[in-house]
Amino acid sequence: MVLFLNDTLDHFFHEQRERFILWVPVGIGVGILAYFSFTPFCHVSWFLIGGIGLLSAALTVLFSTFFKLRILLLGLFCISLGFMASHIRTLVATTPILNTSLEDPVWVRGTIVDISQGVNQKKLILSVEHIQKVIQNPPKKIQLIYRAKREKEKVLHPGDFIELKAKLECLQGPLVPGGYDFRRQAVFKQIGAQGYVVYIHRVTHPQKNSFFALLDHYRLTLTQKFLKHLPGQEGAMAAALITGDTASLSKEVRTAFADSGTAHILAISGLHLSLIGGLLLALTRFLVGFCPPLILRIPAKKIAAVLALVGALGYLYLSGCRVPTQRAFISFGLMMLAILIDRNPLSMRLVAVAATCILLISPEVLFTPSFQLSFAAVVGLIAFYESVQIQTYNKSRIHKFLVYGVGILFSSVVASIATLPFTIYHFYKFTLQSISSNLLMIPLLSLWVMPLCLGFIGLSWWPLGEQVCVFFLGKGLALMIHIAEVFSNLPGSLLYLPGFSRAAFALTVFGGLILCLFTGKVRWNGVGLLVLAVGYTFLFPKPTPILFIAEGGKNIGIVHQNHLFLSSPRTDTFLATVWSGYVGIPPNHVHALKQKKAHPLMPPIIWQGKSFLVTLEDLTIGYEKTAEDVAWLREKSDVLVAPKGQIVKGEGAVPTFLVDEEIASHGSHIFYRHPNRMMRAR
Repeated sequence: MVLFLNDTLDHFFHEQRERFILWVPVGIGVGILAYFSFTPFCHVSWFLIGGIGLLSAALTVLFSTFFKLRILLLGLFCISLGFMASHIRTLVATTPILNTSLEDPVWVRGTIVDISQGVNQKKLILSVEHIQKVIQNPPKKIQLIYRAKREKEKVLHPGDFIELKAKLECLQGPLVPGGYDFRRQAVFKQIGAQGYVVYIHRVTHPQKNSFFALLDHYRLTLTQKFLKHLPGQEGAMAAALITGDTASLSKEVRTAFADSGTAHILAISGLHLSLIGGLLLALTRFLVGFCPPLILRIPAKKIAAVLALVGALGYLYLSGCRVPTQRAFISFGLMMLAILIDRNPLSMRLVAVAATCILLISPEVLFTPSFQLSFAAVVGLIAFYESVQIQTYNKSRIHKFLVYGVGILFSSVVASIATLPFTIYHFYKFTLQSISSNLLMIPLLSLWVMPLCLGFIGLSWWPLGEQVCVFFLGKGLALMIHIAEVFSNLPGSLLYLPGFSRAAFALTVFGGLILCLFTGKVRWNGVGLLVLAVGYTFLFPKPTPILFIAEGGKNIGIVHQNHLFLSSPRTDTFLATVWSGYVGIPPNHVHALKQKKAHPLMPPIIWQGKSFLVTLEDLTIGYEKTAEDVAWLREKSDVLVAPKGQIVKGEGAVPTFLVDEEIASHGSHIFYRHPNRMMRAR
């Protein structure tokens, strides 16, 4: 038995000898996850972890002849490397933060660093120069939401100096326990407070003669040309795809793309940059072929790689230089570098190098959905094409074009399957027709819309030049919108799921990594882990919460008969979307507790001013909003939410759980039933 296991292990290490290098970013990711999971202990333990890593590196050299031991020690070194990179990044990113929300608006002066366009609002990031004296140690940057009617909206650009009055709040933590940590990600961007604009007093547009100022002007001009020559939502779509300006996209179009599983097309990411770079690479290589003296001296593919890299860099800045696009550019740049040094640009090693560089520079991106989705798609695609090699050498151009088209179709299917677990885990829903809609949308985007967008940009430098491709571009964009609307309106197109437990998600990710990163028969063990993850999800599902409490106790949600009832009158907020998704409840099952006509499934509720008492079978939940005559809540509540703490003192029965000001300030909470008691998680 021992000999059999030893032989099996020897065969495994020999077979996967060239593939272990692909697990370097995985080890770094484990170290990053360990650091942020045990943050309270890191100020002591990171030295220990770092020491283990350095010791592992030293032992790797000493035991270099023992391959198995060397792999084990290198694995420990990668984990410690991720741990240390996280700690160094945390020290560098340390910034003053606002610990308590301000009651009154304050005057702020600063420079606009970044502007993101949302639905009927703009998100501003300000580099603060001065905040009213109520804050002793003001943040370096703040994030503000700016809402205004279009006719009264101020024209703002990055680099503008602005003076405004704003309501500032402390940074928001995860909306659900274990969810995306907005506070942590904001701190890594040097943002120390958030809030909204009350009034803009003055905006100063400085004289700009720099390259970036000219680029901003060209971006605005190009957006206006799209909107002028392509009226309606077609022009808005073109602007969103090229310049990243989504201001003119209607809510109906956004909803259609989201419900059809193609919302990623509206947000500029690695897909768009790769398409632009790939088109430039193919076009340049084709055109260089008409210059024999040049290609006799320099390989055409290397000339094309350099020009494609320059074009991708231009698109990066033209689209606003967003963080996901920056990561995609790093990966694309490594691909072009591989072409220049005569290496395979579509190899798993290149993906591992890109992931390693990104994780060491910005460890916090490991937890962002964009990083996970983009690398899941790329790893899945390369693993698929490693297994299915299609030879096109010495084939006709028609054959190559057909192979390219079929490849795009298969790529859509593989990418959709690879990103499915991450979509469910982060967004709590799955579009049943997403594979079908992407199967139509991605080829249309790749072969029709993006080439014509490039043509529009190139011809726009000539008088009336853009008119050449406006008609066909408009038809392609209209067809994309039509496809999204058709698939979003199909019955049962959206499936709302409560998502994986963390254990099931970890099994799924690890199984997918084994399936994609290893080779031979070993990789099929990953399928077993994926099946195990599905079984674990059904056998040990996440407990269904019955009560959500927002950070600070400003809002609560009660789950009753597959409906979510909120203390806030607004049911269309991002918070409501996350809470309803967490328990797999569709948006039309979200209601306000206080309304003129009570919902038939609303639990019994007693109001007194802004405070209320809700009865759920054998459980009563009290919510205290004001300090006026709320002793009855203390006496009758099993769970009492008193975020302001006015009724903690006094006579009366003590609730089973009392969520007061101190507890509520530590982040969002959920309560769920246990066979013998109530349980709380945060």
